[in-house]
Amino acid sequence: MKWNHGILIFYICFAAALFTVLILSFGVDHSLVDKDYYKLDLAYQSEYEELSNHVKNPKLKIDHLSSSNDLRVSPFDNSVGRVDLYFYRPSDQSQDYHVELDLDGHDEIMDLSTMLKGKWKLQVRYKSHDTAYRSKLEFVVL
Repeated sequence: MKWNHGILIFYICFAAALFTVLILSFGVDHSLVDKDYYKLDLAYQSEYEELSNHVKNPKLKIDHLSSSNDLRVSPFDNSVGRVDLYFYRPSDQSQDYHVELDLDGHDEIMDLSTMLKGKWKLQVRYKSHDTAYRSKLEFVVL
C-alpha cells in the first residue's frame, strides 16, 4: 500500500467519524434546565445572598438518609414556617417537582422510595424573621 492510499483512508475515516457524531447529536435533548433560565440568571445576586444567609446562620438542617431513602427536614427553632422544596432530576426535566412543607418547629421526614432511582438535586427555600434563606443538596436515590 502506498502512502497516498493511507492518507486517503485516514481522511475517509475522519469524515465518517465527524458525520457519525453529527448524526448522533441530533438525538440529544438540548433543552434548558429551567424554562425561565435567563430570568433566573438576572436574579442571581439575590440567590447568592440567600445562600450566604444559610451558610452564616442556618435555621434549618436537611439530611438525606441513604439507608432508608428518607429526607429529614429539621428546623432549629420555631421561626421557620413554610419551606419550599424543589426537586430537580438532571437527566429528565419532566420529573422535576415542588413540595411545600409547614414545619411550625417540627421535624418532617419524607419517604423518597417512590422517586426514580438515580441522582437528584434539591433546592430548599425558606424564611425566618423576614430573612430569606436558600440551601442546595445533591443526593442519590437507591
